[in-house]
Amino acid sequence: MRTDYIIVGCGLAGLAFAQTLRLNGRSFVVVDSSEAKASLVAGGLYNPVMLKRFTLAWKADEQIDLALPFYRRLEKELKIKFDHILPVKRLIHSAEEQNNWFAALDKPKVGSFLSSQLTTPDSENFKSPFGLGEVLDSGRIDTKSLITGFTALLEKNGQLIDEHFDYNVLELNPDSVSYKNLVAKRLVFCEGSGLLNNPFLKYLPLRGNKGELLRIKAPDLKLEFILKSSMFFIPLGNDEYLVGATYNRQFNSEKPSKAAREEIEKHIRKIIGLNYDILEQTSGIRPTVKDRRPLVGIHPEFSSIAVLNGLGSRGVLIAPYLAHILYDHLENNTTLPDEIDIARFSQDLDFTEE
Repeated sequence: MRTDYIIVGCGLAGLAFAQTLRLNGRSFVVVDSSEAKASLVAGGLYNPVMLKRFTLAWKADEQIDLALPFYRRLEKELKIKFDHILPVKRLIHSAEEQNNWFAALDKPKVGSFLSSQLTTPDSENFKSPFGLGEVLDSGRIDTKSLITGFTALLEKNGQLIDEHFDYNVLELNPDSVSYKNLVAKRLVFCEGSGLLNNPFLKYLPLRGNKGELLRIKAPDLKLEFILKSSMFFIPLGNDEYLVGATYNRQFNSEKPSKAAREEIEKHIRKIIGLNYDILEQTSGIRPTVKDRRPLVGIHPEFSSIAVLNGLGSRGVLIAPYLAHILYDHLENNTTLPDEIDIARFSQDLDFTEE
């Protein structure tokens, strides 16, 4: 079977690239195991502002212009509601942070995403003596519903192979790749933290960053917005909330940990001081890069291999943007931005056999 592309992985990166191919009339097959992936357990927030220092996230203004219509179109195609528009409200902790908020209003670009007024919460169930700062154009993508719905569509269309990708049977030809009974002009690896085991791309400095979340039930909290302090409280409906996430580069297991649960619970007690029940604890490994920029581009030796990875904790916002850039690079020979091009890590490589 011949196809234009083979995509390995169907988390947010692989999904975004596959949808970009669909919109441009290109054929593809996705190889992806149905086992748990980081995108399935992500909080799913899209928020253009780095709320620790009130600065704009990298290229967030450009990314949000692509991401919001991208997801709205997918909602219509899949007939699934997964884009939940909710304001993010940052808990202001001091008079200094109040001043920093108002100073950020005058910064180029970032000010347009911040409300000019601080508000006080309607609820008396958490303390906010210095007010709340609201971020505009924010919300939550239900990543589990999105990915489940999209993979069901791929399966229906015969575009999904549900298996672990076997690197040993991949054949690289001068102008194509072969994988079992598939022949494609290019293969794009979108494996997330699975790239750490990829023999073709293991030279890239991807680092796993473990994140954990608690799903709780807190009937008295009554939040109708996403509350951000050192962690997020994300309302899910039915008095349920996602709380987290943790960040841990030193971990021995991908499974949920007692230490992370205790860390999140400590934060819950500090902020709300209400009774709650823990319904579930989830964990996932974020794919991060040492220079905090994604990994995008063509393999330095094998031109039929490309990569889209390293999305970090902002995958919802950044994935459609990177998919668009990579597609243009592969199909129209546009130049990749230096800061995301994997060529930045290829200068000292030697692929010759010893």
